[in-house]
Amino acid sequence: MAIIRLGHRLRLTGGDAANYLKETGRSQLPRTVNEYNQAFIEAAASWALTDTPEGMLMSAVLLSFLLEE
Repeated sequence: MAIIRLGHRLRLTGGDAANYLKETGRSQLPRTVNEYNQAFIEAAASWALTDTPEGMLMSAVLLSFLLEE
């Protein structure tokens, strides 16, 4: 279970891959840091639109997964 990174290229394995797919609703794993971050930003925005305390919490949690570019 790891995130393997070489520059901007990215590979998710094990639990990290499963969590990414579940939390973002995507069907394919990202190949770059930008794709990874964009998926989490979009998922966080969707949760924020619910305008509930739970949605705001989920949005903040998802944004905490962003990787430094």
